[in-house]
Amino acid sequence: ALMIGAGAGYWAGRSPVAPPPTELAASSGLVDNLAGYYDLYTVTGGEPEQMAFADMRTDERDGLQSWLTSRLDRETKVPDLSTFGYNLRGGRIVISEGRPAGQIIYENPADKRPIAIYVGTTTKRDAQLTLDQRKDVNVAYWRREGRTIAVFGKSDKTVIRDIAAKVGEGGGI
Repeated sequence: ALMIGAGAGYWAGRSPVAPPPTELAASSGLVDNLAGYYDLYTVTGGEPEQMAFADMRTDERDGLQSWLTSRLDRETKVPDLSTFGYNLRGGRIVISEGRPAGQIIYENPADKRPIAIYVGTTTKRDAQLTLDQRKDVNVAYWRREGRTIAVFGKSDKTVIRDIAAKVGEGGGI
């Protein structure tokens, strides 16, 4: 009986543990907020979609990196997404988990469809890349080393996922 109990305990300890319900709810809230930001800041109507508001409009990466780093109190790199056909357009500051967070805005000149990268701080544990959707906004997000990072927009899910994979593999942030 002792051996059976020890064996069962060993296998139970090896099985993955589901994240607490509060973390799942927080992730859902993040996706809802990012999709809401996209809809709030995107102008449509006859014209191609465009981001209507940016705290700092620029196509200059170094200046935006300095601006975000100073406002987020943590070094923040701005990824180059030109290999995906996206040009840098600027950034904005939002609030998440009661602290400043940044959004880096890009636009695809071919279809004028913007995407954004969200960078926030968190006290939650690291989490793997997850792909989600709210209405027609696709969101890829993960947590690493005290940061929550997300790529979001109305671009195809595979494009959002591929950009997120590049950013997550050291392509920026």
